[in-house]
Amino acid sequence: VISLWGEMNSRESFLINKNGQIFYEGVGFINISNRTILKAEEILSRELGKIYSTLQKNKQSTELAIELGRLKSLNIYFSGLVVNPGINLIHPFSDPFSALIQVGGIKKSGSLRNIEILRNGSLIETIDFYDFFNNGVNTFSKVKLVNGDTIHVSVVKNRVKISGEVNRGGYYELLSNESLKDLVNHASGFTSKASSNLILDQI
Repeated sequence: VISLWGEMNSRESFLINKNGQIFYEGVGFINISNRTILKAEEILSRELGKIYSTLQKNKQSTELAIELGRLKSLNIYFSGLVVNPGINLIHPFSDPFSALIQVGGIKKSGSLRNIEILRNGSLIETIDFYDFFNNGVNTFSKVKLVNGDTIHVSVVKNRVKISGEVNRGGYYELLSNESLKDLVNHASGFTSKASSNLILDQI
């Protein structure tokens, strides 16, 4: 929704097409995709200033503001070990983490360390949620989902149980390049009662 007020007043609604553009009479197509509200306002002021002189910086007597009218949900495909696989509608500002929550989450046999984001048949990102769970490092919010993306959750390949004098015992998923030291780190280290002996059971 574009609002103009001051020397001229108007309020019009526009539909952003699949290419991220709106069509403004007398100006043509204006691309505002992947822009913040403030940046989009700058672009529109510059473009509309071509037909409305009162929007031009040197003699600005008309103000411009935009707001989002109605948000379109995204169609995202979910495959692999998710609770509700298939195509699902999710909130347009979702990242991969919140998208998975909206479809019920990951099954117990699903990996938390190998989440693949595919676009047009190509892998664009692999996400490891352990960075977030263990260290609070959010690397997944930078991934912008678009209509038609696929989120694939693969099966856990290597899950190990650690118990006893560690701060956070339980089952942990280990990558192929990780060792016993990494497992202890996932469990937040040893308690003050831990001895120097460790029992390793392997099948």
